[in-house]
Amino acid sequence: MIPSLGTALASRYSLERELGAGGMATVYLAEDLRHAHILPLFDSGEGEGHLFYVMPFVEGETLRDRLQRDGQLPVDEALRIAALRARPSRLAGFRYSARRA
Repeated sequence: MIPSLGTALASRYSLERELGAGGMATVYLAEDLRHAHILPLFDSGEGEGHLFYVMPFVEGETLRDRLQRDGQLPVDEALRIAALRARPSRLAGFRYSARRA
């Protein structure tokens, strides 16, 4: 495996091993580090001194809005939300092939 490829893709994929190579590309087995509860970053940059990040819009109520509306959450609901927040930190991913041309 090419170390610089692993470094270049480290924010999105964990390269496990090479599956095959040919005249046009090398194919690797990789784990996708995205998770259903982590928003992808589509773009970022700077324009006229302003930094920006582009992420998908998720429709729905914020936890802050819910707490202001309903007050304290029931324990089972608070635990469910805490579990959803903790799950992405384990980076439970899916397997994909990453190609290098």
